Amino acid sequence: MIYRIDLLNTNQPFDTQKAWEKCIKKLEKLEGFISAELLKVYKNINRSRYDLVSIIEWASKNNYQSSINNDEAYTFLPPSQLHEHNNIYQIINSGTQANAIQTQTNLVVTNPYRISEQESDINASMWDQSKEHMLEKQGFVNAHLYKRLDETAQYYFFSRANWQSEALFMSQFEGKDFKEIISKFEDTFSICFSNSVASTTKKEIPA
Repeated sequence: MIYRIDLLNTNQPFDTQKAWEKCIKKLEKLEGFISAELLKVYKNINRSRYDLVSIIEWASKNNYQSSINNDEAYTFLPPSQLHEHNNIYQIINSGTQANAIQTQTNLVVTNPYRISEQESDINASMWDQSKEHMLEKQGFVNAHLYKRLDETAQYYFFSRANWQSEALFMSQFEGKDFKEIISKFEDTFSICFSNSVASTTKKEIPA
């Protein structure tokens, strides 16, 4: 699967959401479209500020490339962002807690990593340790680590983690074990708390 992931800054998030929903209605008619989700940030934790996160899933890179030929398909993006930054990713690591329930009200923790390729292995290892730690915690739902497929992507890695609540996510910081895992990497984090405000999955066409 291929994911187009864009971080959006806007003073009018409601209008941007409506533009996003209009564009997605066009995209979901195209071959290879699988799903789309828009996250709205409600709290910036450190460093970079962004207001919305768009995640659009495609069956293949060819399907995605075909979609960008439609001039109206990505009009929710700022001018030139679609072509200057080919923000396509694939999932390279993930984890899900057994029996956890994902709902639209879950906290979604997002974190883009602006790092070099030389730093990728050690950051991926840190993320894997964090994931294993989170799998044992109450309230954890799932987490995914995405890696860029194009050198023009704005971030090398992008991660998201779903939790049942902000309080349950923050509780893991009470122990020394988690702090030790992430302490050397916090300067590279751009963590935001968000909620899903719009989503769709392409329905299968009956045989």
